[in-house]
Amino acid sequence: MDFGRIIRATVAATLAWVAVQPFGGMIDDYRYYAPLGAVIAVTSTVAGSMRESVRTVLAMAPGVALAAAVAPLPQLPGLVLVVALGTAIAVSPVGERLGAAASWTPVTAVFVLVIGGTDPWEYAAAYVGLTGLGALVGTVVSMGWPPLPARTEDQALAHARADLSRHLERVAQALGSDLPPSREEWRQQVGELDEVIDRLRLLATSSAEARRLNWRARRWQVTAGARYERVRAMERVALLVDDLSDLVRDQEHADRDLVALGPPLRPPAARALGALATALGAVGPERPAALRQAYHEVEQLVVAMREVREATGDDLVTAGGIVTAAGRALEALANRGPALPERHG
Repeated sequence: MDFGRIIRATVAATLAWVAVQPFGGMIDDYRYYAPLGAVIAVTSTVAGSMRESVRTVLAMAPGVALAAAVAPLPQLPGLVLVVALGTAIAVSPVGERLGAAASWTPVTAVFVLVIGGTDPWEYAAAYVGLTGLGALVGTVVSMGWPPLPARTEDQALAHARADLSRHLERVAQALGSDLPPSREEWRQQVGELDEVIDRLRLLATSSAEARRLNWRARRWQVTAGARYERVRAMERVALLVDDLSDLVRDQEHADRDLVALGPPLRPPAARALGALATALGAVGPERPAALRQAYHEVEQLVVAMREVREATGDDLVTAGGIVTAAGRALEALANRGPALPERHG
């Protein structure tokens, strides 16, 4: 739970509420939209707060326009639903750029029609204006004490590292069996890494964004930069592990007439991948020894490849691909910076 964000949102909502108290007139009836805008604007980064503020106001504009255009028409049953759906369809081409804020377009259209009544322009002005004011307050609060999501990043990296380690361990166990698994057995035993890779890509993006417009990040530039590089390193490791598992599953399964590794190379390849899995999961004082052991097992695979090549003359492309990917993953792990904290929960 992001307690810092909760505190910033609470402070921003309170300040936005206080800011609209001196206003009278129609604002008295709709002042609660100011704290709403403040809460919307408070995100995990300063740049994100500014972006969500602008996106929210932009998303409201077409909803206001469409609702105001149909307001003079007879109030037929179902008109509100038609307007909401029509607005959602109309803005769908730009919905990707507006992100989650695109949902405010149909909501705004419905609010203006239902709550605005006979004077939709007055309500729309109060609704958009007060929400925008609150969003501005939320952005200012975020800029005044911007977040440094160090703990969140560490936890996310620890979870991703543990997931990658378990995935690679399953690959090693399946590869170490007497006979290679079938395609279906590979699918059931190992699974996919798409979700982990997507999480790491999102984390890399948010880590880079967290440093933008953030005076605290500039003050701790070395630490913030090191954390970002560690996220990118883990993203590279995830892609390499994904390549490794795909290579092994595609080339070493029981449905092939001629497998790529065979009995001479499956055991050393399994040991190399198992050691890499252990190195991925190692933290604290265990990490250096785990990395050395992983390097050793990869070297042993190279020795086994040399012996098989001398005996058979085969190219051993798949085994070479395993060595290359495992070596690059170890290099990324060795250069990723300080060890991450243990995964909890």
